[in-house]
Amino acid sequence: MNAKKTNKNLSTFGVLRSLLKLVHGMECWMILAILAGTAGFVCAAGIGMMAVLAAFSHIPGSISISFGTACLCMGLFAVLRGVLRYGEQACNHYIAFRLLATIRDKVFGQLRRLGPARLDGRKKGDLIALITSDVELLEVFYAHTISPFCIAICCAVLFGAAGFWIHWSIGVLLLCSYALAAFGIPLIFGSAAQKTGIARRKAVGDLSATVLESVRGADEIIQYDLEGVRKARMNEKTEELLVLEDEQKKQTVAASSASLAIVTL
Repeated sequence: MNAKKTNKNLSTFGVLRSLLKLVHGMECWMILAILAGTAGFVCAAGIGMMAVLAAFSHIPGSISISFGTACLCMGLFAVLRGVLRYGEQACNHYIAFRLLATIRDKVFGQLRRLGPARLDGRKKGDLIALITSDVELLEVFYAHTISPFCIAICCAVLFGAAGFWIHWSIGVLLLCSYALAAFGIPLIFGSAAQKTGIARRKAVGDLSATVLESVRGADEIIQYDLEGVRKARMNEKTEELLVLEDEQKKQTVAASSASLAIVTL
């Protein structure tokens, strides 16, 4: 009998496809989040535009909008920006928390079906981290990645078109800066961040496993006077995790600073 072979090591795009399939049935909420986010960024740009128009409103013949009208538009855009931002985040988090509950239920159900026989060789700390912290990380993907990615594309198209409408050189400059921020930063910092993230995930599982082993074997530890040994091991695992977290924070700050510099320029 020929067994059907499956590739368990999914590529990055394979994982993304699998995660995106779970959004099926909540596409309306995702579209609302994208529309609200795009409109919110347009309003944010409108605040600055109205401020410039207000500053030049006293120059005769320069623009056809009065200072009062420009200030009124600034206030309107500011209010709309807040409302639209709230609407975007509300839709995103509604999707994320619904999906996290579904994913936790599926993971726990799968673990129950595997039973002790299939899980005997696995570290208990890894299993606990899988159900709790690993699933919780998906909230970032569903609430802060999918719609912001789509919003960024929509805004890049809108602002790029506006730039070309003013002058072709402005449009080219905007599109080049968007491409640098979208592809340059991930290429520069992505590989190192991925390695650190994997190592940190392993360190979290090791620390959880060490704590669980110490709790479950408390009687034996006390009986054989191994408190100092277990304490030293937990301190060692904690220190490893803290070092990796510190490295991850440095990488995040570096990537954020580079992105902010590109946006500012």
